[in-house]
Amino acid sequence: MSGSWVIEVIETRDSEQGDYETRDNFKMTDLVTEHNGGQVICATSFDALHPPELVIDGSDHTFWSSTGMFPQEFIVKLGSTAQVTRIKTLTTNVKSMVVERCEGVAPISWEKVFDMECPDTDGRLQVESSQVSKITANFLKFKFVSGWDEFVTVHRVQVEGKTR
Repeated sequence: MSGSWVIEVIETRDSEQGDYETRDNFKMTDLVTEHNGGQVICATSFDALHPPELVIDGSDHTFWSSTGMFPQEFIVKLGSTAQVTRIKTLTTNVKSMVVERCEGVAPISWEKVFDMECPDTDGRLQVESSQVSKITANFLKFKFVSGWDEFVTVHRVQVEGKTR
């Protein structure tokens, strides 16, 4: 099945863990939270004050910072094999990014999910949300191809879907 569909949130439950109910009682989960087994397994740059793990800590106030030069990327391991329906990012200074997926048990073979050009917001937060055609993944790679400045920040990544 391809195409887009919209989920209307009618009641929030366990919001700290990233779970919520939809109109059809179809339980959607933020697949990258630590509570749900998500983890950042690698990144191309590291700043002790802004480590990559902060992109999945659930806070919009913390962030991972690239250390200059492009491309930059990080890989997120989902808690288990999942059907992904939406990917949201909260960033600054990102000009172009690509999201890829891997279904394997090790992050070796990648397939592009989407690429995106982001508008220049003069350093203000960029909120992007992309509905995807129910892809299956164990890993997601977020690659920042170019930026509006020398550095980009990623404040939050949210991956909606359901586990198998």
